[in-house]
Amino acid sequence: MVKKIAAFDIFGTCFGFSNVIEVIEKEFGAEIKEAGTTPAHVMMSWFYATQRDFTYLSISGSYTAMPKVFAATLPRALAIALDPAPDYPSVSRVRSFPKDKMDRVLAELKQLKGRPGLVDAFSTLWDAGFEIYAVSNGAKEGTKALLATLDDSNSNRKDVFVNGEFDKYIVSCDEVQKAKPSPEIYARTLELAGADPKQGDECWFIAAHSWDLLPARNAGFKTAYVDFEEIYPCEEIYGKPDVFEDGLAKAAKKIVGEI
Repeated sequence: MVKKIAAFDIFGTCFGFSNVIEVIEKEFGAEIKEAGTTPAHVMMSWFYATQRDFTYLSISGSYTAMPKVFAATLPRALAIALDPAPDYPSVSRVRSFPKDKMDRVLAELKQLKGRPGLVDAFSTLWDAGFEIYAVSNGAKEGTKALLATLDDSNSNRKDVFVNGEFDKYIVSCDEVQKAKPSPEIYARTLELAGADPKQGDECWFIAAHSWDLLPARNAGFKTAYVDFEEIYPCEEIYGKPDVFEDGLAKAAKKIVGEI
């Protein structure tokens, strides 16, 4: 019997950063505006740099959990964003920020909101016989807590979220002490699912980041790219995804052949 699985990236794909952006604006809005940038740009620059450092630490043999990397890189992200003269030595460069303000920003990372269409995408795939897996750079408990906030009241699978039954479907980089895009993460997902694309199992990986889809494809997954974060998939270097959509619900329907 053919096994069908759909593996989702978490940060940026299933959950966005709108609430964090709001708090960045509340805590640092005046300074950000004066520097000529926006809270959204500060957030995304911080996120991308965190992913880079998380990966570089892993490659260097110094794996460090994502929350610690987020915390360590926030002052740097703010310092870069607020530097009035980034091309020249600046006497007015700010290097430290109030801890209480940064703590309020960091706290919002535990309260991320599900992307529009996320639950619909899950329901579409479940109804088509897919098992769903969460493949996260974050901690397993943190990922489980985010999934537990989802409102799945229109599905008979609400208990999967609120009772923590999603636990056995979560792959965290903390388990293998390697950051995505390490091949071990994608191999671990297939192992946990008991799926093998080489034996005809239908295995999909869904992400808003092309760098996440390339190693998934190399591991045998079909890939689905949603463009609400990076916008441009850089197919010249990462290759073409099997599905390209502007939202999770539509991507899921394409995967199951509804559209």
